Amino acid sequence: MTNSYTSYPSTSSSAGMPIYASFASLPGVASSGDTAITSDTGTIYTYNGAAWVPANTNATSITDGLIVNADVNATAAIAVTKLAATTASRALASDASGFITPSATTSTELGYVSGVTSAIQTQLGTKAPVASPTFTGTVTLPTTAGIIHSSAGGVLTSSNIINADVDAAAAIAGTKIAPAFGAQTLTINAAQGLESSTSGALNVGTTSNTTTLNLGTGSTTNTINIGTGAGATTINLGGAGDTVTVAGTLMTVNTTDLAVADKKITLNKGGAVTSASSTGIEFEENAVITGYVQTNGTRDSLAIKVPATAGIVNVTPAALDTTLIMSSATTAKTITFPNTTGTLVTTGDTGTVTSTMILDGTILDADVNASAAIAITKIAKGTANQIIGANSGATANEFKSLAVGTSGTDFAIAHTANTITYNLPDASAANRGAVTTGTQTIAGAKTLSGITTVSNATASTSTTTGALVVTGGAGIGGALNVTGAGKFADSVIVSGAGTNPAAGQGSVGVASGALYLAQLGTTAGASHNGIINLTAYDSAIANGNTVLITATSTQITKTTASTSTTTGALTVAGGVGVAGSAVVESIAAVGAGTAGNTSGNHPYLACKILTGTTNAAQGGITTVAHGLTSSTIVACSGTIDYNGAGALVEIGSRIINYQTDVDFSTSSINVTNVNPFSSSILSKEFRIIIWYTA
Repeated sequence: MTNSYTSYPSTSSSAGMPIYASFASLPGVASSGDTAITSDTGTIYTYNGAAWVPANTNATSITDGLIVNADVNATAAIAVTKLAATTASRALASDASGFITPSATTSTELGYVSGVTSAIQTQLGTKAPVASPTFTGTVTLPTTAGIIHSSAGGVLTSSNIINADVDAAAAIAGTKIAPAFGAQTLTINAAQGLESSTSGALNVGTTSNTTTLNLGTGSTTNTINIGTGAGATTINLGGAGDTVTVAGTLMTVNTTDLAVADKKITLNKGGAVTSASSTGIEFEENAVITGYVQTNGTRDSLAIKVPATAGIVNVTPAALDTTLIMSSATTAKTITFPNTTGTLVTTGDTGTVTSTMILDGTILDADVNASAAIAITKIAKGTANQIIGANSGATANEFKSLAVGTSGTDFAIAHTANTITYNLPDASAANRGAVTTGTQTIAGAKTLSGITTVSNATASTSTTTGALVVTGGAGIGGALNVTGAGKFADSVIVSGAGTNPAAGQGSVGVASGALYLAQLGTTAGASHNGIINLTAYDSAIANGNTVLITATSTQITKTTASTSTTTGALTVAGGVGVAGSAVVESIAAVGAGTAGNTSGNHPYLACKILTGTTNAAQGGITTVAHGLTSSTIVACSGTIDYNGAGALVEIGSRIINYQTDVDFSTSSINVTNVNPFSSSILSKEFRIIIWYTA
């Protein structure tokens, strides 16, 4: 172990050398807080990390019983107040063991021997007793005036008795004392009385003299009665500038009314710090405290209790001041606090009122701000697919379920108890309604501005059969592409300019109002190049600008597909008029131009059909690549099979629970389930037809 010695506070090698343990290498001893004790002064030092300083010792650092008499310096002058207290106002004596102890002699009694110069008993032995003294020999009374007697002849007279002549225990009657005492102390024992010698008030300490009035200040138990007689007594204690102190364990003021002229009453006057707990005013009834206004045990609340109720009102102020202002009221007001625990809300408060603080059914329509904009999510929810509506009597709102019906002859909404039914009848000759998958007869002229697709594949064998049957004529404003055979029961009239085809092309063209049939044979009914079979064709090519085919049927067996108005097994430069039915397997494109021509009001159009399945979630999106240049897309429409059995609803419908939106990107088409109104078309198959300029 390495010891590092420093002579502090002395540098002497023989004196002042400290004994300490400031050893940095000593295990378990830190450099800060180590202790050194000097041998010459006995001072205790401690190392604070930078220097040795006197240690701050206290009683807790000295073991009980360690200090002996020799440890106390002869000049220590230990203050008497640091000795253990004994009985107050008693003379001290030593007991049988030699220890100091209070005696039976009081400090007042000890004061009686002050100034004694010899043994008291010896002095008393030379004195005559007060009661019935017996004198021997000649007794000589002093003749000096003012002691016991004042006459020259030794005669004792009352006029010459002075205060010093009266024994301290004389108990002279109060009636024999002059009314004015001057600046003196008047002490009245318990058995004595004090009254005025004349009628009027008894004034004690009301003069301008400095007066000390001691009542019941003796060491024994005293009863002091002031003004307890039957007569009406006026009692004045103290005058202007006087201090009247009433002390004791209990003070009782028994008056009908107590009027206090002072503006402030201080309770717990002179009390120690934090001593004002349970301080206040109590109300007593039948020797029982039944009410009070006082502080609580922790002095942070004021408790108020009235005798008639058991409840206690505790008022706990906050750290900052709170002011209660009662506005000028024209009538008496009563404020009743509810029978519950909570926080009062003021007009300046925000964010405190909760739903539990508002009684159900108390908020009226007028209570809601016109611009409240209450969110729909905060309205109570019904069951799935319900809306809020008035009841049948319009007396209350209720949740109503949505239903679909087919009653009536037109679309109508029927309201019944808790149900709203949307009635959409099937369209018929008499009904305005829905087009269904069943057989229907629909009255009235219809104009279809969009693409109409007949997907039924039933073949046409007559004017009354096929996927599309037209009882009257069919007017086609553009090109007509027919994949199968075209049968005409009457004339086929081709008007307008045409192109004279080259021989052997197997096509029919019209030029300058004439019909040219290339490489036709001279035999009626002969077949040439599989293009047209004619019966009596000679008569068919007569009549100037009209081509009349009078045969039973005209067949074009060429299978070339039509991709434009100039391609296909049959091309017609102008329009085609069909008096009867026209059976068309499919329409590839509609337009008045050629492929790639998008100018003018009649561009060349083509169509494309896309299929897919809607997303499984409301708000979900299904994306299908369209493979087109988005700038060529003109329009689209589609349907969703919402029950998997052919029941269809249009894409883009606004019907509740069937709503979808559709939009295009540069590479795909997006079908979005509208949230939350698409629950009935989730994960359902759809078909979309896109019209575009080719």
